[in-house]
Amino acid sequence: MAVVVALIAIFIVLLYIYGRWNFGALKAIGVDGPAPIMFLGNLIEMGKRNIHFCFGHWQKIYGDTFGVYLGCFPQVVFHDPKALEEIYVKNFSNFTNRPDMFNTDEYLDNMILMARDEHWKFLRVTLSPCYTGKQLKGMIMLMKKPTENLLKIFSKFSESGQECNVQDAFSKYTLDNIAAVGFGVELNSSEQGDHPLVKNALSILNKQNELLIGLLSTVAPGLVNFLSKLKVLDYFNKRTNLLAEFSKQLLKTRRQNLNPNGACKDFLEIMLEAQVAGNENLTGNGAKDIPLENISDWKHKRGITDTEIIAQCIIFFLAGYETTASTLTFFARCMAFNPDIQEKVYKEIMEVVGDEYPTYESIQQLKYLEMCMAESLRLNPLISILQRECKKDCVIKGVKIPAKMTVIMPIRSLHYDERYWTDPTKFDPERFSEEGKARQTPFTYTPFGGGPRICIGMRLAKLQFKVAVVQMMRKYRLVTTEKTEDPVEYASTDVLSAKNGVWLKMEPRKSL
Repeated sequence: MAVVVALIAIFIVLLYIYGRWNFGALKAIGVDGPAPIMFLGNLIEMGKRNIHFCFGHWQKIYGDTFGVYLGCFPQVVFHDPKALEEIYVKNFSNFTNRPDMFNTDEYLDNMILMARDEHWKFLRVTLSPCYTGKQLKGMIMLMKKPTENLLKIFSKFSESGQECNVQDAFSKYTLDNIAAVGFGVELNSSEQGDHPLVKNALSILNKQNELLIGLLSTVAPGLVNFLSKLKVLDYFNKRTNLLAEFSKQLLKTRRQNLNPNGACKDFLEIMLEAQVAGNENLTGNGAKDIPLENISDWKHKRGITDTEIIAQCIIFFLAGYETTASTLTFFARCMAFNPDIQEKVYKEIMEVVGDEYPTYESIQQLKYLEMCMAESLRLNPLISILQRECKKDCVIKGVKIPAKMTVIMPIRSLHYDERYWTDPTKFDPERFSEEGKARQTPFTYTPFGGGPRICIGMRLAKLQFKVAVVQMMRKYRLVTTEKTEDPVEYASTDVLSAKNGVWLKMEPRKSL
């Protein structure tokens, strides 16, 4: 009996030590912050306060530099534009990578979002042609049908006089748009309920399994990686598995029907053209066997593999779906609460675009719309923080950051900092006029990140957004109703969204 009691006591002590094994790391480098809880660090408080608001709360208590623990992992937060410039640009070579805490499937490491060092550079160079002006000019025509589907949704609500949950409507538009621009698939998600993408959309967007794995990885990363190697976690990767199977089927059919001279290419077609003959099915080990000294070798000797193409298809969907829908949702809300500004946007659209379907060139001329979009993203940044991993010991703002430690760059809290923005809660597009931008402090506005690793799909996302706004606003006036929440209640999700949707009335316009 005494032996059993002793073993239990030893186990409890070891468990206690493991649960707090890294909690002295921030104090060792002189960084203060909220007290962590055993195993979970500061995750409980982040959940209670909502991740989009807790970093601003902590900044008011601990100042511009503080530390938090995501599980057992220490992270230094720099709420300072000079520090962000150092991390994003000046010392980018030391902060190239996102933290690599766990890997639960073959696609995660191959996504441009998570790729590291030379692999990331290769994917960036390979995928950049997807977002050139030439390609976007062609892609804008692929957006025509999705916007027509969106207007049909609005028409039903307008004719009935009922409020429309624009968050739901924009989600359907974004799904149709990604299918067209990303995969060359014509889709009407409002009517094609039997299509694999539509049928599995809720499953694809359900992040519960990934959140459970993410939580476990912050507590016991070694266990997650071990279970991953044994394929135990395959069941939990439902989202990526669904998209991977869909992408594999598309690859088979699209590879047989490539059109090198086509003027209008989608994302998938451009990637297929970047493959090196014979290397489509390279595995990770096979790719490592090819001697690669520079990016040119990566492109011409190795090329992009099927696994990498599928990985990009997955992240193209996951990263583009929620973000574009949420951007449109909160912009529409801003317009409804600021009718005078809404009318200025409408008049600019009618003067520049008129009644025709917008061209790439006409979209670029909508300067006031660009200002309003930027201000909406300042008030409603979709991601609240970004993370980078330090490669080598360095000093940022007087803090010695050891190798392998993660730094956090807050987005939302800087967007609302009164030191950089006058009356920060007010919707004021003039902040992004040429004169307004000249007065801005660099790196206080970073909705798409910053530096060489800024969001690669930013130009496409803006184009998808503007095409939808042009088509919507020249037909409808956005009006608040009793059902429109003010203030809006935000969901506790990684991408900003309204917990109860955004309900607006769509009043039909008469042409000028």
